[in-house]
Amino acid sequence: MSEQQIFFRFSYHFNLRKPNGEHPTTVYMVFRLNDKQYKYCVGAKVNPLHWNKTKQKAAISPLLTVLDNNNNSIVNAKIDAAIKKFDEVKLYLCNNPNLLCNIDGIVKEKLFNISGAMKRNKESHTIFNPILYLRKQIDSSHLKDKKAYYSKVNTFSRYLNDENIVLTSFNNVDYKFFERFRDFLLHERSSNGKPKRTINTVENIIDVIIGLIKRSERDGLFNSSTACLHLYTNIKSKVDVSENKFALTEEELDKIYELDLEGEEEEVRNAFILQCYFGQRYGDMRDIKDFIIRNDNTIEIIQEKTVHRPIVPLLSRSKEILDNIKLGKIKAEYKELGESIIILHEIGRKAGITEPYTELRDTIDGIEEKRKPKCEFIGTHTARRTFVTMCSRRGISESLIMGTTGHKSLANYHKYDKQTKREKANKLAMCFDKIDKKENVENSNIKTDTLNLIHVISRQEADLIDKDKSIESIKYHELLFAQRAEALNMNLEHTIEDNAQLNELIISCDNINDIRDIIERGNDITISQENAEDDF
Repeated sequence: MSEQQIFFRFSYHFNLRKPNGEHPTTVYMVFRLNDKQYKYCVGAKVNPLHWNKTKQKAAISPLLTVLDNNNNSIVNAKIDAAIKKFDEVKLYLCNNPNLLCNIDGIVKEKLFNISGAMKRNKESHTIFNPILYLRKQIDSSHLKDKKAYYSKVNTFSRYLNDENIVLTSFNNVDYKFFERFRDFLLHERSSNGKPKRTINTVENIIDVIIGLIKRSERDGLFNSSTACLHLYTNIKSKVDVSENKFALTEEELDKIYELDLEGEEEEVRNAFILQCYFGQRYGDMRDIKDFIIRNDNTIEIIQEKTVHRPIVPLLSRSKEILDNIKLGKIKAEYKELGESIIILHEIGRKAGITEPYTELRDTIDGIEEKRKPKCEFIGTHTARRTFVTMCSRRGISESLIMGTTGHKSLANYHKYDKQTKREKANKLAMCFDKIDKKENVENSNIKTDTLNLIHVISRQEADLIDKDKSIESIKYHELLFAQRAEALNMNLEHTIEDNAQLNELIISCDNINDIRDIIERGNDITISQENAEDDF
C-alpha cells in the first residue's frame, strides 16, 4: 500500500475588532490551518490610530506619550506570545501527523493561553466565567426585557451545574453540546411529574443561548465554523402556537377599561388598553412618554425591533388616557414582563373573563391539554392580537394594519388575526352579497336593453321570413301562370269548342304538376284521336 503524503497550510494575521473606532479596541489573531479558521483574542487593546496594519504591530514612537508607548508595548508582547504559540502548534502537528483526526482539539489545547479571557492565574482558578460573561452581554445590550434573558441564562447555568460541565471558554461548545442541552430541558419535569416545558419553549431557550454565545466570537471565545451550528436542527412542534392564542372581544375590553383599579394594576391596565388601540409590542409600550403626539390627532411610535415609525390614529378612548397622563391624573406603565403578566391575569379575573379555556401543549410526552380560566392566558401580546382582530373585523385592509403593527409578512400577520372561521365565512358571504347586488342592478339595465334588441331582431327575422315566403310564392305563381299559358297555347291548336272543358280545367288548377298531367292527358287524347282518324 502506498504511503500518503500530508501537507499543512498555515497562516495567521492580526485584526482589530473595530478598526475604524475612536476608542481602544481588541486585537485578535486569525489563525488558518488548511481550510479551517480559528480566532483568538490576544488579551490586549490598542488605539486604532496606533495600529500598523502592514507590520501587524502597535506603533512605538517618540511622538507618542509615555503611557501610549507602554500600552502599545504590552500589545506587541501579547502579539509575540501569540506568534510563539502559533509556531509551537505548527511544530507539534508536524511532529505528530498521527493526530490528524484531532486537529481541532490540539489547536484549542495548545492555544488555550493565548486569549486573556481564557488565561488561568497562578492559583489555577479559571478566570473565565461563562454565565457572568453572558449576563454582561445582556447588560450591554439594548434589550428592554432583560429579565426574561437573565432567566434563560440562569437555566443554562443550572444545566452546567447539574451536569458538572466546566466551560473555560465557548470553544468546546458545538452543535452536539446543544443537542444534549435540549434533551436536558425536554426531560426536566415539574412536581406533578409532567414535562416542565413545551418543545417551543425549549427551542426558544436554546436560540437565546446560541445567540448570546455567538457574540463571544468577536472576543475570540468562540468559533462558529468549528462548532458546526448549522448541523443543529430545531424540533418542529406539532402544535401551532398561534392557534392556541386568542384576542379579546370588544365587550371584554370594555369590562377591563371600566374597572375601578389602583396602583400598579391601574398603570398596567392603562398601558394594556393603549396597546390594544396602538397594536405595538410590549417593548415599544415601555416608553409611552416618548411617543410623539401630532397635531392631526395621531401618534408616532418608534418600534424597537424594526426601527419602524408607524403613525397611529388616536381614538377617543386612547386619546382620553393620553390626555389624563399628560395632566398627571393617571399613569400607564408596564412593569417587567413576568410581573406585568401576573397583574394582567388578576385584572382579567376582576373583569369576569373567567370562562374555561383550553390550550394545547406539545411536550416530549406528546400533546396534552392545559385547561384554565381564560384570564390566566392573557398576556401583553394579547393586546397586539386584539388590535389586529378589531381592525380586521371592521374591514380595514391588511396592508394598512401591517403598516401600523410593523409586520413584514402576511404569514406572520395572519397569526394575529383571531377572527373565527365562522366570522370569516360570514364576511366572505357579505362580500359576495354586495357584488351580487351590484351585478343585479347593472344586469337589470342590461336586460331591458337586451330584450328590446331581441324583440327588434325577432321582428326583423319574421319580416325576412315573410319576404322570403312572398318571393317564393310570386316565383311559384309566375311559373304556374307560365305553365297555364303553355297549356292553353297547346290547346288552341285544337277546336276550342272541343276543348272548352279542358281549358276550364287548366285555368282552375293551382298545382303545376296537375297542369302537367292535364297537358299530358290532352296530348294522349289528341294522339288517340289522330290514330282513330287514320284508322278510319
